Amino acid sequence: MSLGKRKDGAGDIIPLMKFDARAGVLYRCDRTRAPDGEWYTDQKNVTDGFSAVFDMENVEVGWAAFSSGGPPNFVMFPVGSDIGNPPAISTSKVSAFA
Repeated sequence: MSLGKRKDGAGDIIPLMKFDARAGVLYRCDRTRAPDGEWYTDQKNVTDGFSAVFDMENVEVGWAAFSSGGPPNFVMFPVGSDIGNPPAISTSKVSAFA
């Protein structure tokens, strides 16, 4: 799971955080330009000492479908709603939150 994305094609980048749930590690992903002009991502482990505030009142739950070669598809509902069975959006559906 990651949070953040590029603002636009002009080079402005919104900060990106990635959480590896399998390892329980939170990374800050910094985009850095090398002397040769190439861009690369430098992941820094920021798990220790990390704290955050979450807007639990507006959390959404639902279904996510991830297909190769295309964008993910989300069907989300307010917390407490009956999300029912997975919709027919893909063969690879997983429960999700946002």
